[in-house]
Amino acid sequence: MSSIVDYMEDLESRKALASVLEYLLECDMIEDDRARGISRQIIGEQTLDNLTEKQIYRYNQDVLHLVEVACDGHCAGSIDIHDLVNAYGRDMELGGTYCQHCMYDIENQH
Repeated sequence: MSSIVDYMEDLESRKALASVLEYLLECDMIEDDRARGISRQIIGEQTLDNLTEKQIYRYNQDVLHLVEVACDGHCAGSIDIHDLVNAYGRDMELGGTYCQHCMYDIENQH
């Protein structure tokens, strides 16, 4: 891949992470005050690169499990960061947090 493609993919992933963190903050899903502050920092800077070791530890303890989420469906995979806000938003409706593939299967059951 070209460096511009790598850059754009990385940029899109950073935007997706910021979007997920904004959603988690809005829904009060991040309980620790320090973790909320770190999440706001990540959103503002659009990167995790500037976090200190202590901030990285706190992020790993209190936020990472909300960002790297396993699908509750049959695929045994994880939910792509780009689809996570939608998965969280439909959690109550579908009775779990699902990847796009499993969400499609659930919606199209007859």
